[in-house]
Amino acid sequence: MKSILDQSNFKYMNYSIYAARYYKSIFTILFFAFVVIGLDAQTVSIQEASASGCYYYSGASKTTITVQVGWTGASSGNTITVSLDGGASTRIIKPQSNYDPGSGSAVAGPIVTPQVVAFEIDADGASHTLQATITGGGTSGIVNVTAPVACAPMACTGSDLGGTTYFDNNANGTRESGELKGIANVTIKAYDKNGTLYTAISDDDGKYTFSAANANAIAAANYPVRLEFTNWPSAVQGYAGPSKTGNKSSVRFVNSASCNIDCGAVNPLNYSQATPPVFSNLYTNGDPLLGGTASTTTAILQHAYNNYTDENFQIIATSAQVGSVWAHAWNKYKERLFSAAFLKRHVGLGPLGIGGIYTVDYSNPASPVVSNFIDVSTIGINVGTVLSNAARVLPANKLDPNADASTFDQVGKVGIGGMDLSDDGNTLYIMNLFDKKVYAIDITNYLATGTLPTAADVSSFVVPDPGCTAGSYRPFALKVYEGKLYAGMVCDAATGT
Repeated sequence: MKSILDQSNFKYMNYSIYAARYYKSIFTILFFAFVVIGLDAQTVSIQEASASGCYYYSGASKTTITVQVGWTGASSGNTITVSLDGGASTRIIKPQSNYDPGSGSAVAGPIVTPQVVAFEIDADGASHTLQATITGGGTSGIVNVTAPVACAPMACTGSDLGGTTYFDNNANGTRESGELKGIANVTIKAYDKNGTLYTAISDDDGKYTFSAANANAIAAANYPVRLEFTNWPSAVQGYAGPSKTGNKSSVRFVNSASCNIDCGAVNPLNYSQATPPVFSNLYTNGDPLLGGTASTTTAILQHAYNNYTDENFQIIATSAQVGSVWAHAWNKYKERLFSAAFLKRHVGLGPLGIGGIYTVDYSNPASPVVSNFIDVSTIGINVGTVLSNAARVLPANKLDPNADASTFDQVGKVGIGGMDLSDDGNTLYIMNLFDKKVYAIDITNYLATGTLPTAADVSSFVVPDPGCTAGSYRPFALKVYEGKLYAGMVCDAATGT
């Protein structure tokens, strides 16, 4: 019976005829009823829909509408069509089908519920309709999403004073064709010849204007004007870069109206030497704390950025020193690497356990110094518990087999995930996989005097659930970029089908 119900709708009909010929009429009636019910059970719904904020791209204000679509009863060969504004634009989902992951063959999958599709449209402030249909099944209700209003850059005309605050990637003081990214929220102060102060603030594209539209126009008779660019983000140096020919400062003198008074800045963290060191992890089977062959293997290595082979690398730390680690954070001011413990099946933890963070002093690259930094559980951060290496029955020798069954369901759910440092290097951020919080650890005193942080140096905030269904959200990644902290996560679909 199961093999019959697993076939396509066409085969249902063939088998139904077969049943009508060879089985009693009552069974035939029941069988047809079952098939009809199965077909009616195909449903599709729009579970979530939202519009992003407005962004300016290629001369137009845009927004991205994301749509989460769920379904039941679908089989391979069905098609779900998601329509925007009655079919003005569509996206296709092929539920329960395999897809090509880049290998040239449809070998990955199947595609399971729910899935997300996206539409990029003009940010017009209008309401837009969304609807989903599934072949051989139902149609979702209509969902309305309102796009944000247009966000065109601030206008500057011939009688105005304005320009752009931007990232000066090559630090030459001149805005060039590839330097398109503006710097928002810079305060520009203008003092006219009478000493009157006018103020403007750069928008998301870095544009600023002194104009009648902004109620801060400067009359032509009040020039020349002194401009001061202030309140730069902490991630940048508030001037046009290192001293070079043609460089300009953050103070300008302007004799007449102009829309091209630009001021660039550089973020030192976006730059490095030509061939920076790259740190990588290696993992070895066994308990690194027992003194066997599992303890002498490499756990952290370093090689030059332009080294394209597995040769000519430098051993930074052994398994006995740090055990299994994953996340790294680099403090360029102190030339120090921070490395966090990570639970990996069959691979033992280091001396600080599941909450351990280790440091490597790389100020003398020829002789790096590995040290224990801190077990975060000692400063009030509960990252969950795991069995000891011994209780996991991990062997001393790397070639000996082991089951390590207890960690199977814990990987990615306990311990530390991503880790990064603030732009100034004084705050260490870690993702706690156990309670789904980001913890900020103030290490200012540690960097200055070697004094370890305490619970008083710790703050935290919860990573919000993005709305995962049929499972839990699993935050992991962390990245600090230009003064903002970004967190990455997945929906694990643990209870999905």
